[in-house]
Amino acid sequence: MRNGNNNSDGPGVLERRRVHVCLINASRRVFGAEKSLAYLVALTPDVDFSLLSPGGECEALFRKHGVERAFQIPIGVLQRRRNPLLLARELLLLVKGNLYVYARIRELSPDVIHANGIQSMLFLLLTYLLAGPPIVWHMRDLNRPRIASWICCAMASLILVPSRTCIREFQKVLKKTRYLPNPITPSVGQDGSSDTDQACREGVSRESRFPSDSGGFRIGIVGQIIPRKGHDLLLDALPCVLAKVPGARLHIIGDSPSGRGSEFIQVLRARVAQNASLQRRVFWQGYIRNMASVYLNLDLLVAPSREEAFGRVIMEAMRLGCPVIAARTGGLTEIIQHRHNGLLFIPGSISELSECIIEAAADPQLLSDLARQGRETYARYEREMRAAVSALPTFYQECMTMSRSNKNRESRTEREPKCCD
Repeated sequence: MRNGNNNSDGPGVLERRRVHVCLINASRRVFGAEKSLAYLVALTPDVDFSLLSPGGECEALFRKHGVERAFQIPIGVLQRRRNPLLLARELLLLVKGNLYVYARIRELSPDVIHANGIQSMLFLLLTYLLAGPPIVWHMRDLNRPRIASWICCAMASLILVPSRTCIREFQKVLKKTRYLPNPITPSVGQDGSSDTDQACREGVSRESRFPSDSGGFRIGIVGQIIPRKGHDLLLDALPCVLAKVPGARLHIIGDSPSGRGSEFIQVLRARVAQNASLQRRVFWQGYIRNMASVYLNLDLLVAPSREEAFGRVIMEAMRLGCPVIAARTGGLTEIIQHRHNGLLFIPGSISELSECIIEAAADPQLLSDLARQGRETYARYEREMRAAVSALPTFYQECMTMSRSNKNRESRTEREPKCCD
């Protein structure tokens, strides 16, 4: 039973209570952060997990990977709004969500709260102010508002980061920062295979996922469609690419975090609509559940992110032998060695980006070499990740110990007599 409360070593042996961790996830949709945390749950069977989320695909994913107690509450992904009415609606969601989270936390009484990203942390403000359980902040995004980042650092008893690059971003709170690599796949089955391995064995024909593009050199960009991911940079580079590689096709896989057509998506679509050549060569695929079939159908994955804490899609592509190009920024530089297992370009440089794509499209041998080295890179990362993930229960225990020490220190301070002049 996954969520049993105690482990017994036999008669007369004191039972050790399992740690109860309450996960908070603000998104109802599944993106890289949700996959990574759900796979951590699957790889950590000795901890009792419960989940607070808006429900939807997110809840289904966590239930699939071992969370039995999941509760839907009115939280969500907060957007930066200029319109006063829309801003008021976001503030109302923040206040209402904090009240619901606090009430549910009091009811569940977990040992630790594990907040998945900065959005989830914002719904713990009331719980933190009213001295709730210790909080683990799982940092997902380097591009954070400074004041929100400062608040989250103050609230968190422990900060988990997905790359060593992120550790440098937290020098001022280094003592409570821990490196925990992201799992790319969940725990394997009895036959040693994963869902993605099964998709590979069954085979995916080249026309099965993208029948509308009539073949050609298939370029993909995968992930949330937000400014940080650099979709606009790739669209700006595409005309130069098409001049040298007329058969190039760009497939945009993903959606906005809220699931609604964002202002950024509308801007991108308008840019494509104004260029007749782009209209015939840019394909909006939306959110796709079976990503294995996507990577197996792409000739090249591009990650032109302005900032990236880790680079999950790069590892997913490498695992399935899809060559990659990425911006030389953040955690991406920990994964890719230029011209060894991928190509790197200066962040924001449209000319360098287009040159990398043109070079890759013109050199099948280079693509083959990058794909082979990418698989080897993933294999090494997988071994490191499996070893590191085993430390997660220890991090939870450490968080609880730090919290008790702080409370004892505060208690002693309150009991000490105050000196009078």
